[in-house]
Amino acid sequence: MVDSIRTATGAAKVAIVTHSMGSLSARYYVLNLGGDGLVSALVSLGGPNHGTSTAAACALFFGQPSCVEMMPNSTFLAALNAIDETPGSLPDATVYAGVRAWVSQPAPSQLIASARW
Repeated sequence: MVDSIRTATGAAKVAIVTHSMGSLSARYYVLNLGGDGLVSALVSLGGPNHGTSTAAACALFFGQPSCVEMMPNSTFLAALNAIDETPGSLPDATVYAGVRAWVSQPAPSQLIASARW
């Protein structure tokens, strides 16, 4: 998606605004898939950066791998948060998503350790 937006707009970099699991996917992209040089900023709305207890029900009922990855202490989250919770060299922001923030439980799970922005 980042490549197609850059191609369509001619922009060298894009800003990403995410919600929920999208926050984890975007952080993974920036940290592990070469997105650090292509993304200018990342804003996370209600991202379960340290897992969410509601993911257990999601995994049970839907069996989606992303549900398992969002569970507290998952191997995915442990690896994502192991070195530096902030996404690469970009400025970053974590924002509570208001009414929807109840899904990411406990709420402090949404905060990342060393926000620079």
